[in-house]
Formats: sequence, structure tokens, C-alpha cells
Amino acid sequence: ILHGQRIQRLVERPDDRSIRRQARIDCGDGRRWQDLPTAPVGWPIPGVHLELREHDSERREIIVSGASLMRGYLSELAHPDDAVASHATGDLGRLDPDRGLILTGRLKLMINVGNEKVSPEAIESVIRGLEGVIDCAAAPGSDPVLGEVPVLLYASDRADEGALRRDMLAACRKRLTPAHAPRRFLKVAAADIPRTKTGKIDRVGVRALIDMA
Repeated sequence: ILHGQRIQRLVERPDDRSIRRQARIDCGDGRRWQDLPTAPVGWPIPGVHLELREHDSERREIIVSGASLMRGYLSELAHPDDAVASHATGDLGRLDPDRGLILTGRLKLMINVGNEKVSPEAIESVIRGLEGVIDCAAAPGSDPVLGEVPVLLYASDRADEGALRRDMLAACRKRLTPAHAPRRFLKVAAADIPRTKTGKIDRVGVRALIDMA
């Protein structure tokens, strides 16, 4: 079940125009899509169906079904001939009329700030757009009142760190929600921000650095 008849039609029966759009997907501003928290995926191939399952007003999980789906994990099947009808990916996303499916984060990565769900990818997207920021990574830090709060690991070449941190807070509060504003900042060298072998942020490594600070 997808939102909007036009999107429903294109997702179920992609036409030549939508396939051409998929081939032209880019970030539009010179950045690599791998460096963005919201990655354009495009339109699914024929036979693959998507559902955006709402968890709350801001988070929708991508559910995949279709003939290409595996039958399921052994632990999920009550009988050897059974098969799962759909697969919950754990990825969050939204549909764009021109670019198709856009990944916006991972369900399990959300920071629980006093029962408000905060996306570390959204924080990173805002902060990376500020002058003087070389790289950054957000992760949850412990808080005695709220349980978790956003903590930001960042690398910068800006001289006035106080002004930069004020700009970070102002940008997050303006473009996101107040809960997304980092409660703590840790400046590190860009090379010290943990990344996996594929270049993605190592969330476990970031959390470990924050816990040791």
C-alpha cells in the first residue's frame, strides 16, 4: 500500500520514463550519494512490491514482497513448504515522485530521547552542511533524566569552536526538532571517526568512543 495513485502505478508497473529517471539519480550538488544519510534508490523492478509501514508520524519502515523474496528463515517457518509473505527490512524510507524510493535511515539506529525518536543520520546531514565541518557522526549518550541524548563526534577546521557549536545547535533546532540538538560535542580528527571497511560510519565504534569520553 503506497501513498498516492501516481506513485502506486509507477512502483507496480515502472514505465520507460521512470526507468530513465532511475538511471539519472544523483545528489544534484556534487556530493556522492554514499556520503548522504538519505540515499535515492529509484524504482523497484517489475514483480517487486513495496509497502511503507508507519511506526509513528515520522518513521516508515520499508516492507518488501514479491516473487523474488526468499521463502524465509528456517526459524520463521512452521512447515517446510511455508513461505513468508513479506520482509521487514529495518530500513526507513519515503517515496519521491521523481526519484522513487529514498532511504532515510535504520529503524534500530534511532536515539530514544525521552521517548522521542531521533535520527542520527538526520543530525549528521544537517551538521555536514555547515561551514568548517569536515566530518561528523552522531550516537546516543546516556542521560539520567531522558535515558539517551544525541552526542556528536565531529572534525572541523574552523577556528572558533564556540561559534561552530552554536551554529550546529541552531541548525538542528531550525531544520529538525529540538530533541535532535546534540547535548554533547566531541572534537576529533577526521581519521578518528570510526568507519567500516566499506566507508560507512561504524556506529558501534562511535558509541564506544562516546562512552569512553
